[in-house]
Amino acid sequence: MVPDEIEYVPYDKGGIYSFNPRFPSDYELGLLDKSFDINRVTINIKNKIEEIDQLINENRYSGVLNDQMDVRHLRTVLNVKVETSFQNIVSELLNDVIQPQDKKIEIIEVTKVIRGAIAMSPPIYIGMTRKQSLRRRLEQHLGDTTQFSERLKKTKFSWHDLYYNYEIVNHFFLERTPKIEKLIQYLFKPSLSRR
Repeated sequence: MVPDEIEYVPYDKGGIYSFNPRFPSDYELGLLDKSFDINRVTINIKNKIEEIDQLINENRYSGVLNDQMDVRHLRTVLNVKVETSFQNIVSELLNDVIQPQDKKIEIIEVTKVIRGAIAMSPPIYIGMTRKQSLRRRLEQHLGDTTQFSERLKKTKFSWHDLYYNYEIVNHFFLERTPKIEKLIQYLFKPSLSRR
């Protein structure tokens, strides 16, 4: 969880960093409650998976379509904007994974696997620092003074829903950091790094 990790982030080094989604603990999902309610827990799991899916798989497309008419003034032109959504698919898949007759231990095992898989998911944001430390940049994000923090506010996520990862870049290579950042962003296409 991001705010709890800040004391471990270097205050004198720059580098590349990322934010990744974090799946809630068994306690947060209600799995450890004495009055275990499978329906409530299943809803909590489903809601969190749908939120993560929406965050990771958020795709917006825009463009222009036109017919193949050679005569320009007779051509039909369509400006198109599309957003993708996979919520129904996620619900159906989750219904196959968690069954109403499941016992608490089975649901705990399923969430353990889901948590591990989500920990391996692509980052939702990738950034870099050169002239300031990794800790200073993280403080700026947590202080809600960055474009990323503004984008995060528009989601259902808080800082506690994220993991923070970083890689220190040797000061001899700091001038290459923006190029490294672009390469990593290209590879993972983090949804909240898009401007």
